[in-house]
Amino acid sequence: MTAGIRRKIVENGYDSIYEKYDSYYGISMNRRELADFLKLVPKRSTVLDIGCGSGRVSKFLIDRGFGVVGIDISRNMLKLAKQKAPQAEFHRQDMRDLDFPKESFDAVLALYSIIHVPRKYHSGIFKKINRVLKPKGIALVSVGGSDLENYIDENWMNWGSRMYWSQFDLEKNLDLLRKSGFKIISWRLSGMKGDKHPFVFASKV
Repeated sequence: MTAGIRRKIVENGYDSIYEKYDSYYGISMNRRELADFLKLVPKRSTVLDIGCGSGRVSKFLIDRGFGVVGIDISRNMLKLAKQKAPQAEFHRQDMRDLDFPKESFDAVLALYSIIHVPRKYHSGIFKKINRVLKPKGIALVSVGGSDLENYIDENWMNWGSRMYWSQFDLEKNLDLLRKSGFKIISWRLSGMKGDKHPFVFASKV
């Protein structure tokens, strides 16, 4: 199965379930991470939201004085995001092709998104995130907590749609982040019961 086919599974999956996903997942399950983010990143900073989905986190940041640019591959998710956070700037873009100018952002978020990309690209994604961050910029990323490659759920959440995941375990992810030019600030398991992921705060060295 090619990377393009895997991408289509994710793209078509989120295009199909976008309303159900938006209703089910809220920012409340990552309230602690977002509270810590607000402590680390000054207001009026510019933030890149990778895999912005329906725009809930983008709106949360806009409402607190941040400038936000969001990217996603799902057209329907982006449609919701533009409705929720019209003050933000949104683009349909694959994170593997991140092409913003060097040192464009004060902070980068990638929540529940990198795990939907084949893991052989994760190191390159971390390096691209580092490139677009300003010196000492902050990254908050959720990563895999276990070793899992090319997993497909044929009926994710019983919503009638396929979904794809690929990830390394926590230690491998921390190592990849360090090798990509980051200093690990902290990490914790967070999320909904039965669906927790490591959330890592890192700063550009």
